[in-house]
Amino acid sequence: MRSIKGLIVVEFGGSSITFKERTFSLNKEAIENISSSLCNFKGKLFIIHGIGSWGLPVAIAYGLNSFTYKKDIGGVSLTRMAILELSKNIPKKLINYGINPFFFLPQYTESMMKELETLYKNGAVPLTYEDVIYEKGKGYRIMRGEEIIDIIANVKQVKRVLFIIKSNGIIDYKGKTIDLISIKSNKGIKINQTPIMEGNLIYTFDQIRAKIYPLDAISGITYKLLVAERLVKKGIEVLFLSSDNKDNIIKALNGKKFYGTRVIY
Repeated sequence: MRSIKGLIVVEFGGSSITFKERTFSLNKEAIENISSSLCNFKGKLFIIHGIGSWGLPVAIAYGLNSFTYKKDIGGVSLTRMAILELSKNIPKKLINYGINPFFFLPQYTESMMKELETLYKNGAVPLTYEDVIYEKGKGYRIMRGEEIIDIIANVKQVKRVLFIIKSNGIIDYKGKTIDLISIKSNKGIKINQTPIMEGNLIYTFDQIRAKIYPLDAISGITYKLLVAERLVKKGIEVLFLSSDNKDNIIKALNGKKFYGTRVIY
């Protein structure tokens, strides 16, 4: 199952493809930038997108999140309808740029890993998204994009993960982009010593690790950082960058110098 080498995983963050301050608002420019940057990439891509201001407001209203299970069906259908409405926009734009996305539900990610080789041979690009899932005997919850990335990284040789978000990378307490985050070495900035800012809250990475604070139903950038730590320990390069600059996304895809945050071990 590990015959595919150099897989690049790209997550269109909900904060980049929607305007989180406005319910059911689509950031068409961001989707355009990301899609157009992917069309000429020659490697193997796996695309995931978040749910932003389409799925989150409905999920929050009905008590759905990523960390606890909801037993009753209330709000599940409405949340999924909102997510599916958003999800229509991503493959449409990818197709416009000559990319052939194979769209599947996130709960099938593990089984789809067996079919990736065939998909790539057929010229398809796997595409999935955050969604409400049901787990037998437990209930309903949101399966987030970072969980999907974890599944892929456990069974495939992922080379690089791009988290495309609203900001220009991970922002420190002074509002500046952190260029390099080193989990272990003294090179660059050590994440456990650098204050991380989200909104008006300032946390060090150790505090984030100890307790993911409930900023929204899926906990925003904090969980991405926790997953990034796991990924780099496996030798996977993790990049955080903005959706604003097409050329910058292309540089990051190809492993060239880019503007944003690079996470290393």
